[in-house]
Amino acid sequence: MDDHFFMEEPVDLKEAINIQDLQDPNKGAQFEVDVSNVKPESEFNNSVFPGEDVYANILHVDEETSNLCDREGLDTFEVLQRNMEDITETQDGGVFKQVLKHGAGITAPPGALVRIHYNAYHEMEAEPFDSTRLRHQVEKFRLGLGSQVEGMHVAVGSMKKGERSRFIFKPEYFFGKMGCPPRIPPNCTVLFDIELLSFVEREGVDDYHQMTEEERKKISFDFVCKVAKAEREEGNQLYNAGLYNKAWTKYKQAGKILEDYHLKNEAEEEQQKKVLVRVYINMALCCQKLKQNGITITYCNKALALNPHNVKAIYHKAQALHFMSEFEDARNLYLKAQRLDSANKAIASALRKLDQDMKKFAIQSESYKKMCERMVSSSVSDSGGSNTEAASPQEEEKEGDQCSLRFRTTVEQKIQEFYRNPDIVEMPFPELSLTVPEISASWRRLNAWR
Repeated sequence: MDDHFFMEEPVDLKEAINIQDLQDPNKGAQFEVDVSNVKPESEFNNSVFPGEDVYANILHVDEETSNLCDREGLDTFEVLQRNMEDITETQDGGVFKQVLKHGAGITAPPGALVRIHYNAYHEMEAEPFDSTRLRHQVEKFRLGLGSQVEGMHVAVGSMKKGERSRFIFKPEYFFGKMGCPPRIPPNCTVLFDIELLSFVEREGVDDYHQMTEEERKKISFDFVCKVAKAEREEGNQLYNAGLYNKAWTKYKQAGKILEDYHLKNEAEEEQQKKVLVRVYINMALCCQKLKQNGITITYCNKALALNPHNVKAIYHKAQALHFMSEFEDARNLYLKAQRLDSANKAIASALRKLDQDMKKFAIQSESYKKMCERMVSSSVSDSGGSNTEAASPQEEEKEGDQCSLRFRTTVEQKIQEFYRNPDIVEMPFPELSLTVPEISASWRRLNAWR
């Protein structure tokens, strides 16, 4: 729902808090939020979304329900509730549930990190008053621990992965007698259409991070693997959402948990190696997505040090070398991976792409050579050495034809940022994916700033 309902972002305070005062039950601490840095609330408004998207999220009821409402003069929620089950622990009628699509596996346990989509509806209104689906923004929270209303914890705690269900929350399980005007009236009963996309069991993770070094020496290897698995699964969620930096951080935490464990026997060592190989490959994939090919190779090497015949590690290292134009080394690794997994279509496709790039590189090699010679000559000229002929207007016109305006503008912006920001020490370009005219254009703009 809105930020002010489910806010989990940190806020700034006007003055620091004395922790000792905060911990003293007889003293306490007063604080004031620095409102100048608080983001404005994003009011949910259906009118800002495309009409077809809003229509797709309208609350649809079957004809029988509609006829029953008309015939008996009942509200829609009252009729829908007849086919729902009271799922509150005390059976107090606060939360009712109807399964629309069954899920699989176990129900989400307390403390799990859950990811859901939902639509929320007021009585007598077909359009949602709040919707993660319309915002295209998944809701995440810790089950039983987050800031969500009680009804949300009860509802999601009854669901399995992949399940989609309808819930009716009575006021005492939503915003109660006071409501939250203007969008949540007092004593408001609502209907939620919730889909549990996934969850990660976090049991024991917080306990682990609060342990001392001595306490960690006494825990079992199974417990360590469970904690590392939770961190890795959370990393998988972030990776699938395209948040590669955050995913890398979670994978790194999982790796450190395993690396820090004091092994007790060879069986534990073998299991540790297997899990670490997967973690290192996950980290390599994140670096690959972030165009950090050198670091990708580093993590592939860490995986290969534990398992020299791991096909994924060999393949992703070859990909990184391929992108860095280290063609022969990339080819050798692709072929090694293919020998280990001859039916792998991705490896065969990568080899074909490598052959194409090598031919393209060979055709352009003479142009690269001449361009580099001009670069060297230009540098000598700028330092007082022998002069060389400047590029002709025809050459620059040809360059303009073969380089898009977007590319030239991007290069200009990168160079400006490089010269103005002393903290930037390098300005990498993917050499394999640039054409000769694009490299030439980049060099001309760089010289113009020298």
